[in-house]
Amino acid sequence: MQQNKIRVFGITSLCSTDPKQRYGSEHLFFFEFDNIDYKFVIEESERIHNRFSIDIYVLQSSERNYHILTFDILPYRLANKIGGNIRLESDYPIIFERFIDCFLTLRIWLKGKKQPPNYLTRFISPNKFKKSFEHYEIYKVLCDIPKPPPHYKDCWQHTKPYFVSYLSNHNI
Repeated sequence: MQQNKIRVFGITSLCSTDPKQRYGSEHLFFFEFDNIDYKFVIEESERIHNRFSIDIYVLQSSERNYHILTFDILPYRLANKIGGNIRLESDYPIIFERFIDCFLTLRIWLKGKKQPPNYLTRFISPNKFKKSFEHYEIYKVLCDIPKPPPHYKDCWQHTKPYFVSYLSNHNI
């Protein structure tokens, strides 16, 4: 198979503040697992959910490729710390501060013939954090995530999602 660069559309984790104001900004936690067993993704999602008391949504972006994310609005340093606590596989050490000085971005639309990510499951926490209404609505429309639980009714906050267009390798 030949690899070509194709245009991909994504959404960043940034919820508020000027992107140049990194340490005062608020983010959602995003993570992408590539070529990983579903069972491990679920175990890791549940571990992160329990450790940090955040909601985790699990989506499949293609075969053996997954996205996990939260709609919980988090301070930049906490979103960074959560990402640094992700294990990449069962015997891989935890890597702290993996995302120093970058925004997280996940594909939200087609990638060549690959469909947008599709919803698989979620782990719901109590309302510890405000939730990004706009990010949730985008994922609801594009990735068919379910309605929020009833206890979300007073936790929504309006945010400003940032869309990104970028080039990515794709097997044609």
